[in-house]
Amino acid sequence: MARLLLKKMWKDTSKLDIRTPRRRADVRRAIKPKEQDMSKKNVEELLIAGGADEKLRNKYDALKTKEEFVALAKGDGYEFSVQDLDDVLRESGDSFESFGNPAKRVIWWQ
Repeated sequence: MARLLLKKMWKDTSKLDIRTPRRRADVRRAIKPKEQDMSKKNVEELLIAGGADEKLRNKYDALKTKEEFVALAKGDGYEFSVQDLDDVLRESGDSFESFGNPAKRVIWWQ
């Protein structure tokens, strides 16, 4: 009985395609749309531009919520969502929290 079960299991696994993603992250990467990649690039471009331009940085630092941040960015030509912003900040280890008077954020890349 055990041999039959092992043979059946071996046959089932031998049909697997070695190119199929094995980890959950690989699966997400395989099905992620290109639009989301472009949105994350837009977030990164904004963070780099803010790191280079103090006026731009001050304009965005004055905002209270992520929704306001995304709306202003959309007006400036950077198309992304709050989720894209969260993803990029999480991947880089940054936080959206502001501190000081006037309010400042440490999200800007230089």
